[in-house]
Amino acid sequence: MATSLNSKLRQQGVSRSDFPVASVKIAAGILKLNWPFTDVDVGAERLLALSDDGNRLGRIMLVVRRRTSELGCLNMVSLLFELGILETKIENIRAIIDALPSVRWLDEERTWLYAPVSSRNRLLNLAAKVLGICPRIRLPELRRAVAKSRRLAMAPPQKILASFVQQIGLGRVDGALITANPAMVVVPEPETVEGKMLAVLDEHGPVMAGEDFADKCVAAGVNPISFYIYRLISPVVAALGNGVYCKVGAEVPMGLVEEIRARRKATGRVSDHGWMPNGNVWFGFKLSRSVITTGSVLLNSFVSDLVQGEWQVRLPDGSTYDCVTCRDVFITSFRKAFSVLGVEPDDFVNSITRQKPS
Repeated sequence: MATSLNSKLRQQGVSRSDFPVASVKIAAGILKLNWPFTDVDVGAERLLALSDDGNRLGRIMLVVRRRTSELGCLNMVSLLFELGILETKIENIRAIIDALPSVRWLDEERTWLYAPVSSRNRLLNLAAKVLGICPRIRLPELRRAVAKSRRLAMAPPQKILASFVQQIGLGRVDGALITANPAMVVVPEPETVEGKMLAVLDEHGPVMAGEDFADKCVAAGVNPISFYIYRLISPVVAALGNGVYCKVGAEVPMGLVEEIRARRKATGRVSDHGWMPNGNVWFGFKLSRSVITTGSVLLNSFVSDLVQGEWQVRLPDGSTYDCVTCRDVFITSFRKAFSVLGVEPDDFVNSITRQKPS
C-alpha cells in the first residue's frame, strides 16, 4: 500500500518525508526498475497494491459488502471459504483488510468484520426495531430476538453483537445491558401487522395465550395468515414457552405464564371420535384460529390409522369441494373448505370419513 511504501523509503534513507507515489513510479521508470504495483479503486478510495493483490482486493470487498448486507457482519473463516483461499493464508488476508478504510474489525482477535458503508444491513435493521420497542435490553435477549427473523440466516455471538451495536452507534453496551441510541431506533408503524400486534399486547398483555392473542389481533384488522407468520418471525414478539407470548423485553410478573398455561390446560380443545350406526367412522373437534388459518387438523391416533391417504371433501349440502391428505397424525388442506363453510373459532366440526371394516 502507499503508506507502507513511503514508510519503507524513509526507513531505508531514500526520503525524509512522504511524497506522491506517482513520483516513485516515475523514478522507477527512469532507473528502469520493474514497477510491481497497481492502482485499485475500493469505494471512494484509491489504493496502491501489489499487482497480484489487485484482483484479490476487489473480491474481498465484494464478499464483505454482500455478507454485511445479508448478515450484518461475517467471520474470517467464511470470507476465506468464499474466496477459495486456504486458512494458512489468513494473516495475509488480514494484512490486506487492515489497509481497507471501508472495513472494520469487531474483535481484537480480528475474527469478525463488516463494512459500515454498506447500503443495507439486515442485522442493523432488526436490532434497531427491537431497541425501538425495548430501549434497554439484555444482550442474550437481543440476540434471540434478531435470530427469530428468517431474513437473517444466522446471528453473531453475543460478544460480536455487542461490538457491532456499539461501533455502528445503535446503542451503548454496559456489560450485558444495551441502552439504545434514540436517534437510530425504529418503531413499527401503527397500521403495520407488527404495529397492530404490539398494540394488542399493550392493551391486553403484558402476556397473552396464543389463541387469545390471535383472536384479538384478527379483530384489530390483522390478516390471520399474516398473524401466524409474524408471530413466528417477528423480532418484537417473544414466545414464553409453548403458546404464550409477550412484547420483546416485557417485564412478566412471576407466576403469570404458569397461570395462563394452567388455564389453557383446564379449557383444552374438545375432540371425540367413534362409529356411526351405518358403519362410518367420525371424528369431531372444536376449531381454533390456528386450525382455521392453516387448514391442518391433528387427529386422534385411532382415527389417523384408518384414514391415511387422500380424501375428497363433501360439504354438509352434499357438494364436493377440494381434497385433503392425511399423513401420520395430521390431515391437511382444509383451509379452502373452511373458508367456504364460513367457520369461526370454537365451532365444532364433525368429519365422517369411511366405512367400518368388516
